[in-house]
Amino acid sequence: MESHHKWNDYFRSHRAFILATLFEPDRVHTVAGDVLCEVDGKLVKVRTLVDQIQKQTRGQSTLPETWEFDFARRVVAQAARLGRFEREALMTFARYSPRDLPRLSQEAHEAVVTAWQTLYAEPICQRCPNHPHTPSKET
Repeated sequence: MESHHKWNDYFRSHRAFILATLFEPDRVHTVAGDVLCEVDGKLVKVRTLVDQIQKQTRGQSTLPETWEFDFARRVVAQAARLGRFEREALMTFARYSPRDLPRLSQEAHEAVVTAWQTLYAEPICQRCPNHPHTPSKET
């Protein structure tokens, strides 16, 4: 009997998300967090899944762009393992999708390069002898 109630809740959460997407755009984010999804054989709310992903996320503590990129990457990877509505709910609640990854990757890279240049007062490329931006020793 308990399993029956869980699946009713599962489908009810999907229905609420679909209806909010269609008719209540101001509530979509909140409703997306309440969508139940099956992860490792257990039903969990999307908001719980996002909390778990946040705890696993790594990045350089002084560079929030690196943390944000890792979080978005993990969200997209987890979303790829979910069903259609669960995937959409996760990306809606987390506010990231595969389209965001190139931009976030670039921002993280630029933050690392800027930090390196600030700390060491030299372009990061000087450490890479074959990099096109490395000044030649002849000049």
